[in-house]
Amino acid sequence: ADRDNKARISRFPDSDIIESFCLGHSEFVSCLCFVSSDGFLLATGSGDGTIRLWETLTGKQLSVFDESEDEKPALTWSLVCDQARDIVYCLVHNRPCLLAFHEVAASKSLKKRYSFDLGRVPRSIALLDSTTVLISFSGQEPCTRVLRVATRAGELSFVDCSDEFLYLKDDLKPKNDETKDFEDREVFDTEKSLIQMYKREMSETWRGKKKRPHFH
Repeated sequence: ADRDNKARISRFPDSDIIESFCLGHSEFVSCLCFVSSDGFLLATGSGDGTIRLWETLTGKQLSVFDESEDEKPALTWSLVCDQARDIVYCLVHNRPCLLAFHEVAASKSLKKRYSFDLGRVPRSIALLDSTTVLISFSGQEPCTRVLRVATRAGELSFVDCSDEFLYLKDDLKPKNDETKDFEDREVFDTEKSLIQMYKREMSETWRGKKKRPHFH
């Protein structure tokens, strides 16, 4: 994907062989993820405030969700897909919520949408497993929140389990003049960093240093 408002589908390793173009965004493509394990379905986010679902072999647009319907367009910050449970998670720039689209591959649409209020604007997201979502926040009080995802009668529900752990890291807090640059620190930008932080918390918990978690 690029700043020409499109995603290009090529056949690896012969990247010069173009299979299709996914055309429809009116601004740059900011993020993307494969929705199906076979690579036939692709979701893209953009600076135009939309999330679009594509058929990769043909470049056909299957569905679109317009984040700017009620407000001005906002950059889609991150897209992460849990292919096992057919859920696409989305973070939108300057929006304090987590968006989740359920049964995307099964229905080939983005119609089944859920929103979870985070209270703060998130920085990044990672999937630990099919039931655990990690979301990081930067700024003056960097932390990571843990959400447990459940499916009941075909509907998604979220349980915030962050209170079971202490995710504020003293060694990751900004020091005086570092404060203004802290949001750009790489430690909160990668899934690997989030998962490492979470596993360190878990190991300390089970060794008895912290309260044992109780997930419901």
